[in-house]
Parts: sequence; structure tokens; C-alpha cells
Amino acid sequence: MASGIYGKLNPRTFYKRFFPEEVDNAVNTDKIKVICPFHKKRVGKEDTQASLSISLIENGVFHCFGCGIKGALIDFWRFYFSIENKEDAVKAIEEEFGLSDIPSRDINTEYIENTYQTLINSPKI
Repeated sequence: MASGIYGKLNPRTFYKRFFPEEVDNAVNTDKIKVICPFHKKRVGKEDTQASLSISLIENGVFHCFGCGIKGALIDFWRFYFSIENKEDAVKAIEEEFGLSDIPSRDINTEYIENTYQTLINSPKI
């Protein structure tokens, strides 16, 4: 269930809810650096260095180089709203972004890799 959310939700859309200005300004890049909202809880002081790096592609991975928190966008939601269960976080994300009725786009990476290998190894015509 959790992996299906990644085929439904664009990480830019997800993270814009939390960091609208930073995402809007990330025109020619797929990453943003922001003040970590988890820093104070984890290390006892506010983040002043914009230590949280966020990928705006694929599954929206994030990593704070100050407090060490990391994960994908589902984990971000869980940590931000203090939700223990991943399935509950997925349901909340689907409700928040209106994704409940949208089928996920599963990506078959093995098929893609095999197709790529076939193409690069095929004889030139």
C-alpha cells in the first residue's frame, strides 16, 4: 500500500504544502534545502543552517545533515504529524491530496532495465 502513493503523488506537490516558497523557487533543480522542522525535537535546538535536503523527484527522499533524520515523503508526513503507522500516514496523505480514487502508476524497473539493455546491445541497423 505504501509504495502505491509514490505513483500517485508528485513530491513537488507534497512538499509545497510545507515549503511553498522553496518549492516554487526550485525551477531548475530537483532538490531544495530548508530549515529542518524536526531539528529542535531531535537535538534540542532550532536549525539555523537549512540542514534538511529534500529531493523533489521519485519518492521525495529527505535527509537532515544536522539531526540525521531521513526517509521518504511518507516518513516526512509521519514525523511531521507524529503518526506511528505508515498505513495511517498513507491514508491521511491520500485524503489531504485527494488521491483515494486515483490508481497508482506502478513502475516495473526490471522491465525498464531489460528494455534498456536490449536497446544498447542490439546491432546497429
